[in-house]
Amino acid sequence: MIDKHQWLGDLWLHILLQAWSTYVCPSNATSPSTTCMLGGKLNTIIYNELNLSVNVLNGLIENFPFLLDLANCNFVRDAFTVIREQHCDNLQEDLKWQYIGLAFISGGLMLSILLWIIVNRKREHTFFHQSSK
Repeated sequence: MIDKHQWLGDLWLHILLQAWSTYVCPSNATSPSTTCMLGGKLNTIIYNELNLSVNVLNGLIENFPFLLDLANCNFVRDAFTVIREQHCDNLQEDLKWQYIGLAFISGGLMLSILLWIIVNRKREHTFFHQSSK
């Protein structure tokens, strides 16, 4: 499972709100319906929306870690690893023999096609030489 601190690039969610609070306009500088007169500052509506989104994200990370595993497919890898370890003891050995068998079959098929081409060329060669006499 992904560590939540690593997932956010070592910037913890509870620190985000403290960092963003320094960029909020003072309450006397703006009303909620107007823009901030100071450059680079957030008005209270945007800050509250950021606060809400951080709280929702924090709740998802804390309460639903399965969703993080779903995002990077860890659960699929873990499921197949468990299946392979519990139910497929000799899977690698069996696959090796299957690959060897398939290689023999394909090699035999290529050899039979090659021999078929050689035999048909000899047949055509003798057929044309007999008919010309």
